Amino acid sequence: MEEISTPKLFRTRTFGEVLSDSISFIQKYAKVIFKSIALIIIPICMIQGYFANSYFGTVLSTSITGGNYEDPTAMAYSLGFNLLAIYVLSIVTSSVIYGLCATIMTWHHEGKLTKQTTLKEMKSDIIHYAIKTFQSFLSIGICIIIGVMILAIAGGILGAIGGAVLGIIVVFLLVFAILIFMLPLFLAPYPVYFKNYGIINALIEGYRYGFQHWGRTFGVSFLMGLLMSIGQGIFIVPLYIVLFIKLMLTTTSTADSFFIGDIAGYISGILFAFGTYIFLPLIVIPMGFHYTSIVEEKEGVSLQEQIKNFEEL
Repeated sequence: MEEISTPKLFRTRTFGEVLSDSISFIQKYAKVIFKSIALIIIPICMIQGYFANSYFGTVLSTSITGGNYEDPTAMAYSLGFNLLAIYVLSIVTSSVIYGLCATIMTWHHEGKLTKQTTLKEMKSDIIHYAIKTFQSFLSIGICIIIGVMILAIAGGILGAIGGAVLGIIVVFLLVFAILIFMLPLFLAPYPVYFKNYGIINALIEGYRYGFQHWGRTFGVSFLMGLLMSIGQGIFIVPLYIVLFIKLMLTTTSTADSFFIGDIAGYISGILFAFGTYIFLPLIVIPMGFHYTSIVEEKEGVSLQEQIKNFEEL
């Protein structure tokens, strides 16, 4: 079988080359990437599977029963707690996977990555990048919250002055503007990985480069995000099927069938969580190649490294 060529990390690329180099990179190191992710996420998926099964079970039960609960307050607390648990686990786990992808890409750039590289060897770097990623996520979240607050205040003021219709139009336009201006922020983690920037400088550079190349940033995130969503969707189907069947048979099922349904729901919840994370590199790595392409175009990093290596000879 022909050996898959390994693309350089810092190279000026077209939109198509970003996608093709990303796919080539993922193909070459698929075993390292997906085996490492599986080892990381399986224990987490076993925990998140319980919360996912509980949350979706309550949601589907509410839709089937018309929301007729003996204790609506307890139901609301249950939904809120399960959703919060899923959200926290998702942020932490996503940070670790981002950290893993960053480690693999930086090790590749430094010539340390092989097909036999193990998770244990990369452990310290993964933890380092995961913490930086988590900090970046918090910063991005704060920016989004500020944007939403501005949207709500502006919509409320204009709605009070010009009427409800004007307020709705302005809110719609502001939502559209926020989506446009927030997209570049998703390049923010990459200056931390590849240039060792602090969070504030990373946010500034990620936003600046992402906004200057907004069209390509949107294209990469949309196409690879769509591919990732299709893969994730396959894993969520069993959860919906199991929960729907279990809830439809609540009036005729025996205790044994309830137990079997709970086990099936839990297993499908684990599959849902596993599918959520296993495809995450399909967006993380292409966005990394997109960022390094911009950096090479703007700063000529590879040329600077060649000059530095020559001077060290």
